[in-house]
Amino acid sequence: MLSSPDTPLSLDMNGLLNQAPFGALIFTATDSSGTLDDYKLTYANQTAVWLLGRPANSLPGLALADLLPSTIELTTANLLRSQYVGQPVHFVWLNQAGQGQQTRWLEASFRELDHGIAMYLRDVTDEHPEAVGKRTEVELLRAVINNSLNGLMHCEAIRNDEGTIIDFRVNIHNQSMTGLTGVPGSTARVNTFTGLDPFVISSGLMDGYSRVAVTGEPLRVSYYYEPIDRWLDVSAARLDDGIVVSLVDITMARQAVREKQQNAEWLARLYNSSINGIVILQAVRDEQGQIVDLVYQRVNRVAERILGYPSGYMNGRKILEIFPAVKTTGVFDQYVHTIETGEARRVELHYPFDGLEIWFDLSFQKLEDGIVISFLDITPIKKASIRLEEQAQLLNGILDGSLSAILWLTAIRSETGEVEDFRIETVNQAASQLLKTPLEGLVQQRMLPLFPGAMSTGLFDRFSRVLASGQPERFEQVYQQDGQNGWYDASVTKLNDGVVLTFQEITDKKLAQLQLEESVQQLKRSNENLEQFAYVASHDLKEPLRKITAFGDVLQSQFGHQLGSQGQDLIRRMQQAADRMNTLIRDLLSYSRLATKARNRERVDLQTVVTDVLTDLEQVIREKDADIQVAELPTVVGDGSQLGQLFQNLLSNALKFVADGTPPRIRIGCEAVAGQRIPAFVALAPKEQYWKITISDNGIGFDPKYADRIFEVFQRLHGRGQYEGTGVGLAISRKVVENHRGAITVDSQPGVGTTFYVYLPQA
Repeated sequence: MLSSPDTPLSLDMNGLLNQAPFGALIFTATDSSGTLDDYKLTYANQTAVWLLGRPANSLPGLALADLLPSTIELTTANLLRSQYVGQPVHFVWLNQAGQGQQTRWLEASFRELDHGIAMYLRDVTDEHPEAVGKRTEVELLRAVINNSLNGLMHCEAIRNDEGTIIDFRVNIHNQSMTGLTGVPGSTARVNTFTGLDPFVISSGLMDGYSRVAVTGEPLRVSYYYEPIDRWLDVSAARLDDGIVVSLVDITMARQAVREKQQNAEWLARLYNSSINGIVILQAVRDEQGQIVDLVYQRVNRVAERILGYPSGYMNGRKILEIFPAVKTTGVFDQYVHTIETGEARRVELHYPFDGLEIWFDLSFQKLEDGIVISFLDITPIKKASIRLEEQAQLLNGILDGSLSAILWLTAIRSETGEVEDFRIETVNQAASQLLKTPLEGLVQQRMLPLFPGAMSTGLFDRFSRVLASGQPERFEQVYQQDGQNGWYDASVTKLNDGVVLTFQEITDKKLAQLQLEESVQQLKRSNENLEQFAYVASHDLKEPLRKITAFGDVLQSQFGHQLGSQGQDLIRRMQQAADRMNTLIRDLLSYSRLATKARNRERVDLQTVVTDVLTDLEQVIREKDADIQVAELPTVVGDGSQLGQLFQNLLSNALKFVADGTPPRIRIGCEAVAGQRIPAFVALAPKEQYWKITISDNGIGFDPKYADRIFEVFQRLHGRGQYEGTGVGLAISRKVVENHRGAITVDSQPGVGTTFYVYLPQA
C-alpha cells in the first residue's frame, strides 16, 4: 500500500500487514531546526484505507492532526508526542466517511517507533453504546428483511484507487433471495456481484447499480438471470455507500403474459387467415329490452371480400342497414333466437338480395349480448351441385333414351381382393327391355346368379381384365344362354372399381354380314375368274389380230398394185381396225389387272414418277411445243408402276385434248390438306392428312355434267375421228387412286380447260 523511502517495508511485511484484520498506519516525524513539528502518514494497509473510507491516493503525506477528528485536541506535535508516545494510549472516535461511505466508530492505539509512530485502528461500531440501539434496529430490520417475500440484499460498493465503483460486496442476503437465486446467504456474503452473476456486467445491470449508488436515482428493470433460467423484477435504491436490491420472480407472470400475447396473436392470425368469413355483432335493444338490430363489431377480411365491402366499412354499421333482406328471409329471427337462448345453429342459406347472389353455409353462436357468425361462400359448390343434379337428370334421360343397352357394374371382391362377382348398379330402359327383366329385378343384384352364362362365355373374364388394365374393349359376342339367343355388339370401359357395359343386339345385322361376307367371297372368286378370263381372252384375241395385220401387210406389199386404190383403202381400214382392237385389248388387260389393290407397297417419289412420264412423252411435248411446269411433289406409299400409269394417262389426255394450233399449257401443283377440309362429296377419312395434287391444262374442256361419266369404262365425249383413245384411260386412273385409298375429281369448262384433283394419303 502506502510507503516511502523513510519507512521501507519488506515485501513479506507488506503482505502480512495487508492481510491483517486491523488497520495499520505509520507516521514519520517532521521537524524544523531540531523541533518536532508534526507527523506525516507514510504507510497504511488495505484495512486502514477501508476503515477510514478515503481514497487511497489522498492519504500519502497526510498530517496526523488532519486525520484525527476535531474532538481530539492536539495543541502541538510535542504535546502529542509526550501524551501519546510516552506511554501506550488509545481513544475512540466516530469516523465520518465521505459521501456514500459507511460511518463507523473506530478505536485508535499508538506505539512509538524510531523516527515516528504506529497507529492501529479497529472497528468498534457494534460495541459502541450509540451503535447498540442502531444494532437493535438493524436486527429488527433484518428480521423483516429475512421474512420478506421479495428477495432483498444490501450491497456495499467496492471502489478502486480512483474511487470508481468496480463491484459490490453483499452484506445482507435474505432467505427469499436465496430461494430466488439458489445462492445461500453464507456464500453470497463472502462474494461480490460479479462472482455471483458473471453476466451482470455484460447485461448492463452493473452499470445500473453503480448509477444508483452514485446518483441516488432508483432503478427498476426486468432481468433474465441465466444461472437459474428465471426472469426477475429488479428494484434498486441507494443506502449509505451501497444499494438495497429487491428481486421478484416474474417468470410465471411473464410467461403468462407471453402466452396471452401468443394466444391473442394466434387468434388474430386465425381470425384473419380463416377461409371462412367471420363477423361479430352486438345486439341493439329498445327500451323494453327487445333486440331490434345488430351492430357489426368486427369483420375479417374474408367476410369483407365475400360480402363485397372495403376494409373497415362494415364496422359500427347495423346489419339491417346493410342487409335489410335478412329480416324478410327469417335469418334475423334466427340470430335473435341464438342470442336469447344460447342455442348454436348451422344453416344453409340462399341469399339473392341486396345486390348479392350467394349461397352461404352459416354457423352462429352466442357471444355475450351478441353473436359470432362464421360463414362460407358455397356458391361455386352449390352451383356445381345443381349442375350435377341437372346433369344426372340429363344423363338418366340420355340413358333411358339411348337405343343401346347400358349397365354399370361394380366389383364384388373377396377378402383377398380378388373379383368374385359384379353388382349391377345402374340399368337403362333399353337394357331392361333387351334382357327381358324389369329394372327392379336388375338393380343392386349380383350378375352371376342372374346370368351364369357370363362365366362360360368369357364375359366375366373380359370384365375383370378391363377392370384390372383400365383398357376399354370392343367386341362382338354370341350369347345363347340365360334366356338370350343372339349376337351382340358390346363395349366395356372401366369406371371407378367397376365397368360400364354398352351393347346392342345385332343378330339381324350379323346374319346379313355373314351373308354379305359369303357374297364378297363369291364375288372375289368371280373377279379372279374374270381376271383370268380377260387375260386369257386378250392373249388369245391378240393372235388372230396379229395374223390379220400380217396378212394385210402381205396383201398391201405383194398384191396392192392388183387391188387398185379401192382395194388398198379397204386393206388400210382393216389394219386400222385391227390396231384399235389391239389397243382396246391392251387397255382392257391393264384395267383387269387393276381389279386388286396396289400389290407393291413402298415409298414412291412422285417427282421421279412424273419426270419419267415426261421423258416418255418427250416427242409429243416437242411436237406440240407444250409448256409443262411441275411443282415440288411429295413421296407417298404405294405401287410405283400404277402411279406412273396414273400420271401417264392424265398428262397424255392434257396433251391430246387441245384445240388445233394451241400449244398445251400444263401445270402440276401440290399442297397438304386435312381430311375435314376436303369437299364432303369426296369420300375420304376426315381425320387423315392428304396430298392434293392438281393437273391443270388449257385444253378444250367439257361440260361439267359429264364429270362422273368420264371415269367410266368405254365412255368417250368425242368421236374417234377427232381424238384417239379407247375410253379406258380415266377409268384406269380412278382405279389406281382408289387402290391407294385416295380419290380423284375433275373440274372443267368448255374452251377454258380442265383440272384434275388427285388426293393421296400422306406417307
